[in-house]
Amino acid sequence: MGTVTESVIVLEAPGQFWACLFLQNDLVTEGADILSYMTEQRWSRTRVCAYAKSKGWKCSVMHEMHVSKSATEPTEAMDQRSVCCPPVRPKKS
Repeated sequence: MGTVTESVIVLEAPGQFWACLFLQNDLVTEGADILSYMTEQRWSRTRVCAYAKSKGWKCSVMHEMHVSKSATEPTEAMDQRSVCCPPVRPKKS
């Protein structure tokens, strides 16, 4: 059994959108469709926040949890993601 760090990051692009990313051990594993390239390329937390800063977006850690688990056991943090971060739709113009 190992320790996994699970995090939820919120990106806010003023006047455009806000969206969530889910990370395990500082790598993006899931996220809003608008940020799918970050999930597909498994961006690191450092890369996400640096990119957000370069775009003028706000990058905030909404939730972080260190858990011990086996590779197949779901964890409480990821099970509760719909409570933390509902689906995101871009703001209408």
